[in-house]
Amino acid sequence: MKKVLLNICKILTVFVLLMAGTYTAQAQWIKPLHSVTDKDINSVFFLNKSQGWLTGAGGQVCSTQDAGLTWQINTINKSVEFFDIKFASKSAGWLVGSNGKIFASNDGGITWQEQTSGVKESLLTINAIDDLTCYVSGESGVILKTSDGGLSWKKLKSNTFYTLQTLYFIDANTGWVAGEGGFMAHTKDGGSTWQEIKTGVSHAITSVFFFSNDQGWAVGEGGTMIYSADAGKTWASRSLGFRNTLSAVRFVDQKNGWIIGNWGTILQTRDAGITWHLQNSGTDYGLQGMFTLDSQNIWAVGHGGMVLKHATLQISYPADGFIAGGTSQKILLKNTEAYQFSNENVFMVELSTDKYNFTNARLIGSHKGSSVEEISCDIPLQEYTDRKAFIRIRTNQPTFVSETIPIDINKSIVDVKVTMPITINADK
Repeated sequence: MKKVLLNICKILTVFVLLMAGTYTAQAQWIKPLHSVTDKDINSVFFLNKSQGWLTGAGGQVCSTQDAGLTWQINTINKSVEFFDIKFASKSAGWLVGSNGKIFASNDGGITWQEQTSGVKESLLTINAIDDLTCYVSGESGVILKTSDGGLSWKKLKSNTFYTLQTLYFIDANTGWVAGEGGFMAHTKDGGSTWQEIKTGVSHAITSVFFFSNDQGWAVGEGGTMIYSADAGKTWASRSLGFRNTLSAVRFVDQKNGWIIGNWGTILQTRDAGITWHLQNSGTDYGLQGMFTLDSQNIWAVGHGGMVLKHATLQISYPADGFIAGGTSQKILLKNTEAYQFSNENVFMVELSTDKYNFTNARLIGSHKGSSVEEISCDIPLQEYTDRKAFIRIRTNQPTFVSETIPIDINKSIVDVKVTMPITINADK
């Protein structure tokens, strides 16, 4: 039995085995240790990686200043269900909800004042352009616009009575609105006129997103997903193979995007939407809202107060310690302190010869605590000489299981960086 050391820290450049390349696992989703609210949450918005808001049923607005570690609940109006929240800047933000309600904040969400919308239909979505300009859409074809920070709201002519569930502008004048019956319309003049677009779908469209002026995506009921490569002039259907209602689509760059929906559905693409892979959300609650700040700050919210954050912890390690006669062994784990692990949590390092079955895996090291810097491990090299083996890291509070990383014993060493996001499986 050879004693080696697994050192878990923030260093990324390491020595790894010849067979190793850059391993990118399916990073998944973690639920905060402490619940935010038991009310349904419909929308989430972050101004930066630290400052964010949630809103939904019971007239609640929940805010965080520490990247979701703690949340403060502010009840604005118990009789209103809020459907969306957006901020245009650190100070200016809007809330919309049932019965035509609009509330605005000029102090970063500390206080909220009701504004006069002039309508009674429920308002479902917001696109805040700047501190003065904002668009809102909702039931019965309602589209509203303000150019004075909400002192007045103008009702725009949408040419439809369909419920308009999603609204997206790429600048102050150019935008799309969509909703029931696969309806979609486009404006180039700040909403003064709207031209209907044929989408080729009949299910309700719940979310539209444009990554660039040309590339757009839309999702909706019945597993609907459509794509445009010509600024929304034409749309082509993409099949996902199931009929779950999809509630939001977002991309962080041209290749990497996510879709959420009911039954805890989360899908990710890494190839610009050519293929989509189901991720483990850890819940079967319906997910209603999503916000993407960048690849490291992605949030999803939904029924029953469900709050999920896309968790990417990086694992890197040199494999020379697995080679007979080798020197020290190190495993490097980045940002364990960035996620809400309990003080009772246990980090476990497991080794197996079966990539898909860790039932009889050997526990080679463990550490109890909310974060970890160093784990001492025993590796029986004589049992693994000239055999393929696999390693993974697991925790229990909350539960995550990393994807398996292949290890070849007695192979040559090359200088390669291995980046491995950890798979998070959060309980409801």
